[in-house]
Amino acid sequence: MPETALFHPAPHLGALQLEGADCAVFLQGQLTCDVLALTAGRSCFGAICTVQGRVIGVLLLIRRDNGFYLIAPLSVLDKLARQLQKYVLRAKVAIKPAESCQVYGVSGVRAALEYFAPHPLSPGHGWLVSESELPASGAAERWRAFEIHSGVPWLDANCSERFTPQMLRLDELGGLSFSKGCYTGQEIIARTHFLGAAKRKLFHAVCAPLDVKSGASVVTANGDAAGEVAAALTLPEQTLLQIVILADAADGALTLDDSAGSAITIKEYQLHFE
Repeated sequence: MPETALFHPAPHLGALQLEGADCAVFLQGQLTCDVLALTAGRSCFGAICTVQGRVIGVLLLIRRDNGFYLIAPLSVLDKLARQLQKYVLRAKVAIKPAESCQVYGVSGVRAALEYFAPHPLSPGHGWLVSESELPASGAAERWRAFEIHSGVPWLDANCSERFTPQMLRLDELGGLSFSKGCYTGQEIIARTHFLGAAKRKLFHAVCAPLDVKSGASVVTANGDAAGEVAAALTLPEQTLLQIVILADAADGALTLDDSAGSAITIKEYQLHFE
C-alpha cells in the first residue's frame, strides 16, 4: 500500500458482492447511475429507488473483472440486497454479503489502488474495499466528518425512502443519469428533473454539540417546517449535519424542532481534511 495514504476504518459501511453473466445489465435496470459505462476498476455513486422515485439507499458501485462491489451503510445493506433480489428472476446474478471484506476511507491517495472508489469531487480521497485487514492510520470519526462535509448523502434506515435523488444532490456526485434509459423509479425522477420540481436540497450545516438523530425536523424562525436532518455526527466542539430543506429557506434562520430551538448554521461543502 502507498505510504502516503491514510486508511480510516469505516464501520458504518458494508459491501455486497454481485457476480454473474447478467450482472451489469441487471444493475443498469435498477440503479440511478449508468452502470454500463463503467469498465473494470471504475466506480460511481448511485441509488436504489422505489417505484415512486424515493431513495431506498445511496451506494457506491465498483466494477470488478467478474462483477461488482456495492458499498452502502450497514443499516440499509440488507434492505438493498432484498430489493435487488426481488428483480433478479431468471437473470444470471448472484447477490451476497462480502463478508470477508472491509470498507476503508482513504485520504492522500497518490497511486492506483485496486477496488478503490475516488470521491468524484475530491479524487485524492475515496473508499476502498479490502479483502484483508489493513493497519488503520486514520480515525473513523474523522473520515465520517469528511463524508458529511463533502456532501456524501449516506442514508441510514431512519431516512430510507424519504427523499428523491435530486434532493440529495446525487446528480452533482455523478450518481444520476438522465440518458441511460429505464430503471426502477426512473419515470418520476426524470419528470421531476425536466419540470424543475425538486424544491428541497441537501445542505451541510452545524449546530451546538447535541445528540441529533437522523429524521429530526428543521424549522424556520417562524416555526414553519423547512425539512429534516438526513445525517448527524456529534463532535466535542459541534454537531455536523446534513439537512434536506426547502432551498428558499436556506438563506434564513433555521433551528432544530427541539425544546431549546437549537440554532443551525449552513456551511459550504469542504473537500479536504482540516
